[in-house]
Amino acid sequence: MPIKIGLDERMQRIAGERNASWARRSTRPALGYSCQTREMDDELRDTIDTVSLTRLHAAYADTCTRQVWPELHELFVSDATVTIDLQNQGKMVFTGPTEFSELGEFIGKSLQQFDFFQFVVLNSHFMLRTDGDVDRATGRMWMSELRQFASNGRWSQIYGLYRDEYRRVDGRWMIAGRRYQSLARPSRDIEIFPIPTD
Repeated sequence: MPIKIGLDERMQRIAGERNASWARRSTRPALGYSCQTREMDDELRDTIDTVSLTRLHAAYADTCTRQVWPELHELFVSDATVTIDLQNQGKMVFTGPTEFSELGEFIGKSLQQFDFFQFVVLNSHFMLRTDGDVDRATGRMWMSELRQFASNGRWSQIYGLYRDEYRRVDGRWMIAGRRYQSLARPSRDIEIFPIPTD
């Protein structure tokens, strides 16, 4: 009998210590309100923003590969400017919804010569909080296009760089400005252009 009483007392003491521990935990500040967790909050926010911007790039690549150009309007802010620099083939600038339609038509016509086309994102790098603004960012997308000419079955692959500005609108990241520059395209073996320094 004394053994049983001693065991019960020990169990009660352990249970009391456990309840006290949980009570102490429940009084700690919630995530986001403690100085000790502020750095973790910033890292979590940066991770969420980076994933969201990566998904934006994936949506653009998907739209281009499927060649559904009206969906471009869902990815760009209404006053965005897109500059396409094809190096020795000229430069074009498109701004706003009307000219985005022209951009889609231009890309669509240029792809009619291929019976296979796929837009591939090779790598993306984002710089968050432009000028301290949590709703603005910049980034670079290194990309490639895989194509096959319908006329002769010849395989073609080009490389380019997008330098972007992003803006968060109603909680969703969108492209606010874009500059495309060709880096390499087939010409004989391959035609190469320098990487921009800005």
